[in-house]
Formats: sequence, C-alpha cells, structure tokens
Amino acid sequence: MEKKRLVLTALLALASIVPSAAQYNYTSAEVDGSSHLNSNGPAFVRKWNSRYSVSVSGNRICILSHSQFLQTPTSTGPSFPIAYYDLPSAITPYDVQILDDSLFFCGQYSNAGQKNAVIGCIPLTTRPNTTTTGLFYRQVPALLSFNKMVLKRISGRLYVAGFGTEIINNVNRDLIFQIENLHSPNILLKRMVIDIEDLADGIVLYGNGQAYFMGRTQTPNGSTIWMRNSHVAGITVPNSSIYTKYTFSPGGYDVNSPLVPVAVDEQTLALAYVGQSSNGQSCARIRVFNVGSRTNTSSYEFALLDKYYPLQATVQHGPTNTVTLLQSYTNPMGIPCTDMYSIVLNITTPSIPIVKTTFSNKTFNAIDETFCLTGSHSSATLFSGDSWYLINNIATQSLPHTPGHIPSYCHQRATHSAQNISNLTTSSAYNPFPTFSLPMGITNTSANTYQATLTNTCFAL
Repeated sequence: MEKKRLVLTALLALASIVPSAAQYNYTSAEVDGSSHLNSNGPAFVRKWNSRYSVSVSGNRICILSHSQFLQTPTSTGPSFPIAYYDLPSAITPYDVQILDDSLFFCGQYSNAGQKNAVIGCIPLTTRPNTTTTGLFYRQVPALLSFNKMVLKRISGRLYVAGFGTEIINNVNRDLIFQIENLHSPNILLKRMVIDIEDLADGIVLYGNGQAYFMGRTQTPNGSTIWMRNSHVAGITVPNSSIYTKYTFSPGGYDVNSPLVPVAVDEQTLALAYVGQSSNGQSCARIRVFNVGSRTNTSSYEFALLDKYYPLQATVQHGPTNTVTLLQSYTNPMGIPCTDMYSIVLNITTPSIPIVKTTFSNKTFNAIDETFCLTGSHSSATLFSGDSWYLINNIATQSLPHTPGHIPSYCHQRATHSAQNISNLTTSSAYNPFPTFSLPMGITNTSANTYQATLTNTCFAL
C-alpha cells in the first residue's frame, strides 16, 4: 500500500510539472503584417514585460502579444493580437527604448524642408488591443537629429543620455547629450560635441546607472575603437568621466563597420562588428571588455564573406552567455538572405563554437532581447520591417549552442568555429570640450491607432 502511495505521489508531482513545460509547443511562427506595416526607414524590435514584442518600422509602432505562442497547438495555429500606433509622418525614429510601460523614441522631425532633432514617448498598455493612447514629443531646432539613447529613472527623475548630430560649419558632427526630466516644462538639453574624427555608434546602460558610449576614430589605416563612460545622471557635469576618451588600437586594420555593443552582465560588454584584415578579408569580430577596468579581455573572429555589418545583436543570458547577431545580404544567386550567428562567449578553448542559421528569401534587420520564458525555454523575435518571425526554445543549455526548431524550408544550419585573435591595447586622452545648453520645444498630441488580429504560419513540434 505504501508503495502504491509513493507511485501516486510521484505521478501527481509529474503532472504538476508537465503542463507548464508542454505549453511551449509552438516553435516558430511567421506573422505577415505587410498590409499594416511601413517598411520605410529604420526598423527596431524591443522586449516589453517578457510577454510582448514592440516594433517600430517607419513611423508605425506595433505591439505583438506572445501569449498565444505559449499555448497548445491547434490545427490553424495561434492568432496574434496586434495593436498599431502611428506617429506623425514628420517623425522618423532612429532609436526606441522601453521604460515604465512607455515607448520612448528619438530621431528626426522633418517638415517643409526643415529637419531637426526630436525626442518623445508614447504610453504602452498591458492590453495590446487598447485603441486609445497619447503622444508627447519635444523638438530641438538647433540639432539635426538624436540617434541613440538610454534611459533610467532615479529617485523619480527621468534621465536620458545619448548620441546626436549637429551641423557645424556645414559638417555633420556627432555629440553626446543629456536630458533630465523630459516631461517637465522649460527644461534644457546639455550636449558635448566630440572630436571631428570620431563617429558615435552605440550605448550600453548598466543597472548601476553607468552608461558606456562607444564609437570609431578614423585614422589613415582604418578605424580604431573608442569608449567613454559616465553615470547617466551626470554626463556633462564638470568632473564627469565622459571627458576622458579611452582608445583601443590594434596596430593596423581592424574596424570596417559601425560597432554593436551589448551588455552581457554587470561587468562585461561584448562588441560586435565587421573587421578588415591586412589582406582585405572581411571578418566578423566579437571583442569582450571588462567595463570596470576598460580592458579587452577576449577576442574572436570568423569569416563573413564580405557581407554587410551586423545590424542587430542580442545576448542570451544563461550558463554560456551567447551573443546572437543578425546580418542581411544578397547571395550570389540574387536571393535576399539573413544569417543568424550565435557565439558562445565564456569558452576559453582555441576553437569557439558558433552556429549559423541562414534564412533564404528573408531579410530580417532587427532582433529583440531574448525572452527568458522559463529556466530552459526562451524566445526571440526577428523583424523585417513588414513581417515578424518568432523562434521558441533557443536557450543555451548545452554546447555547442543550437537555436531551436526553425522550419527546414527556410534555413540552412551549420556549425563553425571562431578563432581567438589578439586583444586591443588601451590608452586614454583628455578631451576638454565645453558643454552647451539648448531649449526644447514641447508638443502634446494623439497618435492614430487601430487594432488587428493576424493569423500566422506557425510550426509545432
């Protein structure tokens, strides 16, 4: 009798576990939104509350619910409720971030031939089918554009820091800016113009409020890497560390594309880009930095066959800290393709395992932060500007890393190795450029909204 009781207890315990695991049965899904999305301009996709993906394509904002993706498969596949919000046509977002259930955007406002920087936000809701929302934005006529940004709320105050562009003597100059309390009336924007030979690429914000700004310095032999850092609440104060520029030199050719930085953990930053070797070969490079010491601790390289630079990168946190890159190109047959590379970071062997997945007839130019749905399941969203693609179960729990269950008709998967290359040497230079303040105009309005439910092509185990 005791034996039967133990067996029954074990079965009940198993039953309590299986349903939660069994609900992850949809492994990939394509959502065709071509009739609703605007593919003109930059495309972005961001994670929101671990249940939604938020994309921006052109001036249209879309919210995709992942809830149906977690349910038991049906013969017709799940329906994905999507809400659409249209920004004014004059606004072109160059970057978007989510904070406090609001989507913040920055970019350019263009009207009647006049172009200037713009920054604003639109509130998201916990229900994607909500059809009402407000829109708030500010313009800065003295600046050409805001290009990248990070946001953090500290003690009730909102801090925004980022890169922008200003025209000085008919030359576009990159700058670092800071805004405090964006919604307050009569606020000032502080900005610092960087060296004329420096190009600004990406920003990473850590939980302690430290922001790391990265870009390239143009030299006669190619480009080298530079890094600046400061607390997001004190970017342009007189004693800010933002005035110290750290440069990383390979002693020859290295950078051949914009940089794509991603935060791996609170002490580690991964930098992805396409490099150029001395013989002109195009190579993907991943360099890992310790942000505390600002040192390049490990570096990897693998061939890219002269394709374009990585447009998006994300990190799969977990036992292996895997960086995933997207790169779109046209193959020799004239077919548009996208390669997805996954590179494991915390491996010290000479051969670093990577997995490349090729999507034929697919051009994806944005990937969100990886969703960690459970300890062993995760999901990522790829976005092409006019369609979505969701992939389930791509968590890295074993080596080499293998993305999960992508339909065979649209991919070719291959395992490669990345080779170790030399780390970059470090130096620093003081850049005493002054900071200036500019007034910001304010606009409150409403965005056009509507909702739709799209039925996708979905694949199950």
